Parts: sequence; C-alpha cells; structure tokens
Amino acid sequence: MGLAMAAEAVTPDGQRSPYQTIADRNVFRLSAPVTTVVAPPVKTIAPPKITLTGITTILGRRMAFLTMAAVKPGEAAESFMLAEGQAANDIEVRNIDEKAGIVSVINHGESQLLDFDHNGAKTPDPQNAPSAPVLPRPAPPVNVQNETPLTPEERVALIEIQRVKYQQENNPLHNILPRTEMTPETRQN
Repeated sequence: MGLAMAAEAVTPDGQRSPYQTIADRNVFRLSAPVTTVVAPPVKTIAPPKITLTGITTILGRRMAFLTMAAVKPGEAAESFMLAEGQAANDIEVRNIDEKAGIVSVINHGESQLLDFDHNGAKTPDPQNAPSAPVLPRPAPPVNVQNETPLTPEERVALIEIQRVKYQQENNPLHNILPRTEMTPETRQN
C-alpha cells in the first residue's frame, strides 16, 4: 500500500492517470512503513557479593582472603585465598594494598575495589552480643603427693557414698562403680 502511494500512476502511453489525484490526496493517510530495530533486552545480573575477610603477606607474598556469597539459595558461601594475578570462580585478584587494606578484583567481569570498612567481614557488636554464662572458677588442683593415702576402708566407703549419691540422682553411673564388700547386692545378711 505504501509503495503505491510513492509511485506515480502512469498509463502505457506515458500520460498521467486520471486516478492519480486520488493517490495524491491520500484520504486514508497512508505512509511508508516505519522499520525500527529493537534490540533484545540485555539481562544484567549483578555479580555475587564478595566479602574481604583478610590480607596477609606470608613469606613476602601478598594474599587476600575472600568469601563469595552463595549464588543460589541453600548453597554455602565459598572462601578463597588468592594472590595477586590468581583467579577462581570468575574472581580475579588484580592488586593488594595491605597497608591501606584495599584489594582490587575483577568479579565476574566487573571491576571492584574491596576494603574492610565497606566490604569487610562484620564483627558482632559487643554491646549487642548475648552475654556468655559466667562459669565458676575451677578449684585449685589438690596436691595429692602431700596427702596421706586413703586406707582400704576409706576407699570402700567413698565408692559406696558415690554410688548412693548417683542412685539418688537417678544417674546410671551408679551401675559402673566397682562392687565392694559394702555393696548391698554383695552383702550377706
């Protein structure tokens, strides 16, 4: 339709067609088709979050400790120890400045600067951390060498006292204590 409008109607003898005036008036407001090229939408996926957990210069070699967040739910985070120029799982360490605490990385094709203030592992705030239970201090060790040894009767008495204590507490350990001549099951009436 648009091509008919652009072309002029000419008769075989070269004369102008009597119907050309209809096309010139363009009563249907015809126009040439507009072609537009629509690029497919590009899905931009953000690279996984990287946490800087440490920097070391062991043996004169600068290395960064990095943790990459799980890409899929339910997966565990991955940890890496990479030197300058090394790469793992689309993470490449470019430069490590141990004094400033900055690591330059290429994270899945995207350049990033990591530092401890913005990308470092967060330590829990001691103000908000739950308090640990206070345990009693252990008793000082007893110096056994200076004590006089127990007599056989005292040993038997201590075993039987411990057995009765365990039985009162319903502790099954009373069954594993050795039998003595004072154990009720072994005594003859």
